[in-house]
Amino acid sequence: MGFFSRPNTSKGVSLIELLMSIVLIGILSSGLFEFVSSSTKGYQLSRDRASLQSQARFVVERLARELRHAVPNSVATFNPIAGQTYAECLIYTPIKYAGIYEGMIENSNQIKVSLSTGLNWEAGITEDNIVFNPLKREDFISVNNPSSLNSFKIIAASQADGQLTLSKVPSASWPQVSDSKRLYIYNHSVSFCFEKQSLVRRVLDGVSKPQVLSKNLLKGSQFRVLEPSLLQANLIHVDYRFSQNEEISVYNQQIQVTNVP
Repeated sequence: MGFFSRPNTSKGVSLIELLMSIVLIGILSSGLFEFVSSSTKGYQLSRDRASLQSQARFVVERLARELRHAVPNSVATFNPIAGQTYAECLIYTPIKYAGIYEGMIENSNQIKVSLSTGLNWEAGITEDNIVFNPLKREDFISVNNPSSLNSFKIIAASQADGQLTLSKVPSASWPQVSDSKRLYIYNHSVSFCFEKQSLVRRVLDGVSKPQVLSKNLLKGSQFRVLEPSLLQANLIHVDYRFSQNEEISVYNQQIQVTNVP
């Protein structure tokens, strides 16, 4: 029997073909990597931008909500920026209770009040202050102005008859009051400051531990308070300059605060 050999048709891969395959795979892999990297970076930028916008909305709404509950004419700025009408810090006094009084008796330090709350307001109220007809920041009791003519410490309170005993000297005259006979009871001040690229909130006249409300803020973020008038309430302008991933977002806010004392 004869033996027939089959021709060997299988071929190996040459070195040139191998190199070309490696180069082609490298090019395709590089393009795929760039595409994935670009998509990932775009996603991260979109996520950071959305986070920044959410942070900005929170701060804007927080300030507006707080300042609309300020005692009339208690809002002021401090730490002014040189050569500008703007400042880096804002201070205000939040309303604890508001109400009206029935009358002021001469040679007395007691007054009857009716407050807009049904709670047991006499509990702890002796730690608070009362102000009549506040027209400026200096009308509030503070470390710098302990003898304000418009505000007094509350020494004793009785919800049964709505009577308050104040730190007023009985023989001294009562302060000038508004036609509406309104009064405001408050406890402390609150301040907001742009510092170290953050918006910081402090209570208890600035001596409490600071609360950081927002970060990524640039120099140029600032407050401005327009003086109130009979036709215009306190207007507060706030400029925010946020920065993230080399992008700068500017937000301008205007908050109206009542000035009817």
